[in-house]
Amino acid sequence: MRLLFISLLIFSGVTNCWASNRIVAVVNKEVITEQELKNYINLLKLRLSLVYGEESPEFLREFKKEKERALEKLIEDKLIIQEAKKENLTVSDKLIERKLKEFISSFKNEDEFMASLRERGLNLASLKEKIKEQFLIQMLLGKEVKNKIKVKPYEVTQYYRAHPEEFNLPPSIEYKVLKFPSQLIASRVFQELKREGVEKILKKYSQNLIEGRLSKKAARSELKELFELKEGEISLPLQIEGEFMIFIIDKKHPSQTVSLEEVKEKIWEKVYQEKFQKRLNFWLNRLKEKALIKRY
Repeated sequence: MRLLFISLLIFSGVTNCWASNRIVAVVNKEVITEQELKNYINLLKLRLSLVYGEESPEFLREFKKEKERALEKLIEDKLIIQEAKKENLTVSDKLIERKLKEFISSFKNEDEFMASLRERGLNLASLKEKIKEQFLIQMLLGKEVKNKIKVKPYEVTQYYRAHPEEFNLPPSIEYKVLKFPSQLIASRVFQELKREGVEKILKKYSQNLIEGRLSKKAARSELKELFELKEGEISLPLQIEGEFMIFIIDKKHPSQTVSLEEVKEKIWEKVYQEKFQKRLNFWLNRLKEKALIKRY
């Protein structure tokens, strides 16, 4: 029985080794193995977890999206790195070490960092190599894409005039809300507000108090009626997702149009990003047309 268990382990190891070395793509004679793709996905998971926090809704959404196109992204990275090497671009060890320290600083200590790598089947050498590759990619993108993009002032003005709906702000309200677990408590507090005044009751129930701002466009249907109230008025208790809430309207803001001066930097960034993506896609497609790529 012991011998059978050992032989199964050996066979399993051989099978996994074969599977991990299975070729999933070839890019100009450079192979991409299943293991390399797995490592790439693990590094992607690590990077996104540092940005969003692992298991957060944002992390799960972004990881799912990125994982679906991981092979295509890895192929594109290979093409860019090959091009960077043709141009003799280099990355100093000092730059790699600095970036590595940034990674480590995102963890409580170095032991936790190393444990996180092991958990994902990674090691320090593979991470350093990926950091180096990312620098090469950024350097070449800077030369071939970023440095060739210009956003002129008239393009910002043009975008502003062509998209008025983006700069027309709907009516909004600033409010205070008292939240309670039951209708009975909320109804009692509502009577206290009417009888004793807002200021006194807000102090009394400060632990139940939240402040915020809400636009009419973003408001859920049961909150639309708040926009009919005047400044200083109090809503009846409203049931929202199992809680009972009393809103006090602090300030009402009418719909307004944001001036070009207020949004010109955001528009510049948006136009730049659109041009960047267009130029990047064009450049990558040219690299792919010249390359020999096989997917398995």
